[in-house]
Amino acid sequence: MFKILTNAIWLFLGLGVFMLMSDALRTNVAFADYYITSLKIYLFTIGAYLVLKRVLFYRLKGNINIVSLGKKSDYQNNLLIQGVVLAILGLGFVQAYGSLRSVDTLVITLLGLYYWAQIVLNSNPTIYLDDDSFSYDDYFIDKWNWADLSRIDLENEKLRLIGLEKDFELDFDLVDEVDYRKLTAEVEYDVLDGEFGKDKSSKSLVEIIESYAKTFNVPVA
Repeated sequence: MFKILTNAIWLFLGLGVFMLMSDALRTNVAFADYYITSLKIYLFTIGAYLVLKRVLFYRLKGNINIVSLGKKSDYQNNLLIQGVVLAILGLGFVQAYGSLRSVDTLVITLLGLYYWAQIVLNSNPTIYLDDDSFSYDDYFIDKWNWADLSRIDLENEKLRLIGLEKDFELDFDLVDEVDYRKLTAEVEYDVLDGEFGKDKSSKSLVEIIESYAKTFNVPVA
């Protein structure tokens, strides 16, 4: 998913640079309007997606175990650079086809900052374990249903999920903390007070996975 999105964005950026540099196309105000609008929609959509994605897991899933990884995403720098280039290019279009003293300048600046903030806030990959699946969230979500796993390996300080279509591997040294959250009204009050349980060890993660594996009769090695 990330590779497809990145290729599409670089093509979008290339088209924008070409339009700005081509004298024959600089008078195409209609294209500029569509381009600026598309840029705004993209910046807003990515930021909103990162917010709504967390709402989906934290609010709608109910019983869920959340595992934070102690590393930054390999995609972070690429996404941050894309955001900066998009914002600068958008301001370039505003200047070329109008004036920087406009609402478009303010909107693009705010959306760029919003995009950047969400990329930074979501920079640590996260694992979600619920009664249906194992999900790995590195900006974009990959999911493995427990029922579709053929085997789980827990050897050599690594976790490996062997699925029907794709596999997953995790070094236990990257596990930062495990949060046990049941988002009922009563427990949410405790969460706000910071009184939910945390364990900075992969042992609890293994116990959770082994419990689901037993429930779904998935072999564990």
